[in-house]
Amino acid sequence: MHISQTLAERLLHAAEAHSSRPAVWLDGKQISYQTLFAHASGLVSCLHDRLAPDDRVGILCQRSFPALVGVLAAVLSGRAYVPLNPGFPVYRQATILDAAKPAAIIYDRDTCERAHELRAHLMRPGILIGPEGGDPSGLRDERGGIARVSPLPNPVSSGDTTLYLMFTSGTTGTPKGVRVLDRNVGAYLDGIDDITRLTPDDRCSHLFDLSFDLSVHDLFATWTAGANLFVLPKTRTMDAVTFVHDHQLTSWFSVPSTAAFASRLGQLTAGAAPSLRLSLFCGEPLPLRLARDWAQTAPNSRLWNLYGPTEATIAFTAYELSPNTDLDGLVTVPLGQPLAGQKVRVVRQDGCDAPAGEEGELLLGGSQVTPGYINNPEAHTLRFFEELGEGTSTRWYRTGDLVAVSHAHGMVFRGRIDDQVKVNGYRVELLEIDEVLRKAAETQQVAALPWPASDIGPSDHIIAFICGSALPPSEIRKNCRSSLPAYMVPRRVIAIDSMPVSASGKIDRHALRRLVENETRQPALARG
Repeated sequence: MHISQTLAERLLHAAEAHSSRPAVWLDGKQISYQTLFAHASGLVSCLHDRLAPDDRVGILCQRSFPALVGVLAAVLSGRAYVPLNPGFPVYRQATILDAAKPAAIIYDRDTCERAHELRAHLMRPGILIGPEGGDPSGLRDERGGIARVSPLPNPVSSGDTTLYLMFTSGTTGTPKGVRVLDRNVGAYLDGIDDITRLTPDDRCSHLFDLSFDLSVHDLFATWTAGANLFVLPKTRTMDAVTFVHDHQLTSWFSVPSTAAFASRLGQLTAGAAPSLRLSLFCGEPLPLRLARDWAQTAPNSRLWNLYGPTEATIAFTAYELSPNTDLDGLVTVPLGQPLAGQKVRVVRQDGCDAPAGEEGELLLGGSQVTPGYINNPEAHTLRFFEELGEGTSTRWYRTGDLVAVSHAHGMVFRGRIDDQVKVNGYRVELLEIDEVLRKAAETQQVAALPWPASDIGPSDHIIAFICGSALPPSEIRKNCRSSLPAYMVPRRVIAIDSMPVSASGKIDRHALRRLVENETRQPALARG
């Protein structure tokens, strides 16, 4: 256990112990721990020179050398990093910057222009750091190039240091910022190590966007173990099994949607990924049939289904699917049990604990539960609370997820108590899309729906229903793109004559789902 060490101390220990070993495979090249940390140390010196100790650092890049060095340098300097997904529209990026208030942005060659566009949203007015000339491994700010530095910097963080701010979809149209502490991530790394047992000989996948907190596992579980991080090129994200085979990966981590896409392409053939010893899935319900197919594809791998919201640091529970496990007719893999040191409760609407087999809301408690939301006291009070005991206290988070507890398999996912869904692993508030749709379509009668709408498989896009709009579907989708990231923009806009409502007067999304399922018998539906 390393719970007394900060993340920076763990990383520096690994870098010193494995300096000559490969830390990253990127764009066809291996980068050693010595080289990676030398570049990060140079950037740490720049941040110390240009920023205040508690300033935050925006990371406007993905799967590139500046992205990896930027995150690493922020952590080593004791400053929180703020991921800014390059695929998000400028309005959403600016909203995140206005909330997080970083003083610097680190960019790469693909995001240089956008970084300068967003500079006005930085503090004092902030600095920009990006590649020097045509060399993606050379960084510079306005004062000049940033050289490699050795020896490694002395850690300046503590367990209470904010490690990163991660923004999730919000019901009001504004993303919610979650503040995650060093000790939250430390608790997660200790808990997940009981499952992964990574060593310097492991070769681990990295395909999550930095704005998706599962990326935190990729980087820091790998580097604190002295292992090698293989960054999947953006062009090969949907070529997962071939990439695993080509590079002999030993550890895989993705959302189930990635495996489902590989299945549709016919990649999940028996024995196609024999090098894998560990397969982790998280972010969406994992269909049992899909998990079985992956297990046959990677016959030497242990397969784990992980579950956990951003507010409770990456993943909170785990379930291992063994080859001969009988799941008694379940269609999704169970959520399992909490990681070491963490607690769960399943409560009914009256607040009492639900007995085994009865459905209730899942509550998560323990050292992985974060301090909560920034600048959002209403949502914070609704979701987070402290429970005092004899000389101790436990911090709890109300997930909004419905589960039932089985004696044989632990917790089984049963759905949501609100309008939150997952699309390609991303958490999406349908009410946020509705808010944008009202403006985009110039009508109040709108509703968004994930599709395919299934309780047993992942959704990969959004469809929208519009009533009373004079705008064509193509114009509505165009208007949405200016405010929403691509995975939240409706792929189809369907015009209907009237919006179905439930007995309580709310939009009946189940009726809309049936409408699409029966669309061949609904000639009035308009495609867009």
